[in-house]
Amino acid sequence: MAAPDSAESPSLALGPTQAPTGPAPDASGDRLPKDTPIGDYVIDRFLGAGAMGEVYAGHHPVIGKKVAIKVLRAELSASSEAAERFVREARAANQVDHPNVIDIFNFGRINHPGPHDGRHYLVMDLVGGTSLRARVAQGPLEVAAALDILGTIADALDAAHARGVVHRDLKPDNVMLSDATPPKVFVLDFGIAKLVAAGSEAMTGNGTLTGQGTWLGTPGYMAPEQWSSDGAGPASDRYALGVMAFELLSGKLPFVAANLPAMMEQHFRAPVPALATRRGPAHA
Repeated sequence: MAAPDSAESPSLALGPTQAPTGPAPDASGDRLPKDTPIGDYVIDRFLGAGAMGEVYAGHHPVIGKKVAIKVLRAELSASSEAAERFVREARAANQVDHPNVIDIFNFGRINHPGPHDGRHYLVMDLVGGTSLRARVAQGPLEVAAALDILGTIADALDAAHARGVVHRDLKPDNVMLSDATPPKVFVLDFGIAKLVAAGSEAMTGNGTLTGQGTWLGTPGYMAPEQWSSDGAGPASDRYALGVMAFELLSGKLPFVAANLPAMMEQHFRAPVPALATRRGPAHA
């Protein structure tokens, strides 16, 4: 399935959080009910919620295609500028053509009376499996398994970068492992961080994006150029992939800090810890 984005409180924003695996509290108090029409699709069930919105399983009522529907927060649809940028970025993200990338193949705005009217939605393939975040939570991966996953992600990034698309928020939460044996690796949410920023910037009129839900990335994985502005490029994704490599092999992030300034300072100036100091004897 399309993994829900992780809901991060300020105290958790410095590192990874476990993506919801079932119904989670919804701040709006009124999730979209079963059988709600969303464009050409119909909602089947709620999958999870996070900082960007809710994720639902759905289907096409005529051809029966199973899909994941991500409904973005209402404030991200609050302005015409945000709406225009949403369309541009969603189209760009959909240009990535790679077997390990979950495409956004439909998007639009909810158009029926009620509290959700006007909210943007994205439609993606529904893939059974678990997030890489859940796998990392079980402990470090064996080297061969980690290299297989990282190599697949790197290939997907190359395809995206060749199309001019930067992920901006690569982390284990945005990677799915299918139920197949061996599992197939899928990268989710290309460009979604930029979509969220588009809505937040349009609301505040401020190009410097800070605070919960408005980072163009997740601090534990962010390259130095992402901390002050949207300077993200292909190198930023490769930096995040390097952080993920450290995490997959050690079970821990290379940099951990009590606050955002300290985290930023580590990403700017601290040497990368030796992997052997983080990886237990059983995995050395």
